[in-house]
Amino acid sequence: MTGTMSAFPRIVIDDDRIVANAVSIAQLGAQRGVDIAAVVKGVAGYAPLIRRIAAAPVRALADASLEHVRAYADVPKEKWFIRIPMMEEIPELVELTDMCMISDHLTADRIEEYCEAHDQRYSVLVMAEVGDLREGVENTELVQLTQHIEQLKHVQLAGIGTNVSCYGNILPGVENMADLAEKVELVQRSIGRELDIVSGGNSSSLRMLEEDTLPSAVTNLRCGESILFGRLPCYEEDIPWLAQHPFTLETEIVEVKEKPSLPWGAVGNGAAFGEEPEFEDKGRRKRALVVMGRQSMYLDGVRPLDPGVEILGASSDYAVCDVTDSKRNYHLGSTMEFSLDYSAVASGFTHGGFDISLRSRLAGN
Repeated sequence: MTGTMSAFPRIVIDDDRIVANAVSIAQLGAQRGVDIAAVVKGVAGYAPLIRRIAAAPVRALADASLEHVRAYADVPKEKWFIRIPMMEEIPELVELTDMCMISDHLTADRIEEYCEAHDQRYSVLVMAEVGDLREGVENTELVQLTQHIEQLKHVQLAGIGTNVSCYGNILPGVENMADLAEKVELVQRSIGRELDIVSGGNSSSLRMLEEDTLPSAVTNLRCGESILFGRLPCYEEDIPWLAQHPFTLETEIVEVKEKPSLPWGAVGNGAAFGEEPEFEDKGRRKRALVVMGRQSMYLDGVRPLDPGVEILGASSDYAVCDVTDSKRNYHLGSTMEFSLDYSAVASGFTHGGFDISLRSRLAGN
């Protein structure tokens, strides 16, 4: 990720759109008494963009990779680790972040042991199960675990949170958010104080925030796809008051040929990435081969910006595009542009084989 404009393939980020999304969501949250943690795990520690997001009025930056957090460790913003840490990660966890998610006594005790040995303090968010069946504990264990953490000297119980729409694809709604509110009341009675943080899920809860139907107990949302893409996950909808399509992949055409639509010869038993290719006989078509393959990016999340271009398929290193119906005259060395969704960005940034630039810097802003 060099940040120059000399190499293809490259990803250009309209960072002004992303910052505007973060500001809009944070402002709406403030009106409802809900602060926002900006989930930045999708951009794999790309510090130039994360610094800009951090300047928006969000409470924290949230990530699931300590390697990525290290890339922006100097950014002066709370950092939340939104994955239950592995035991071997605890030293780096305490060094780099302010809070993590947990769901077990043993994890809390290991963090306490490390903090005691190094005279440090650390906060945890206990995850409560409300039906999505990813991480989280149910009522009896929730009370026991939060009471246990309250007795620790170096680990502080910051609050409780829940997850929806990530594993079971369960949507946030009145029923499961009411369940969370009941759990909050149960915990607060058991420990004799109010919780600082009650995190009511991710971007999929934004609809309830907008409609002002979240319980008053909820004080935080963890928003990633809504900030980065202006999208409402699980509903698969654009959010009208946010900006979309801030990530553009630009890559080079390395072959343009007119060829038949159907391959010929003996057919093998499968493709390298597990998908059986299907072909439609459209006669001879003009096809462009671009440098963009399945090894570098999840291509189901890639869409040509030119409506006259169709991605026919891809191998490890190339994508084959039908450009017959395009109004552009594509030739060897031409650039082709694609919009990227969350899955494409997350996989592409993690792979790291792209030159990445902020549009604001390219424009001299």
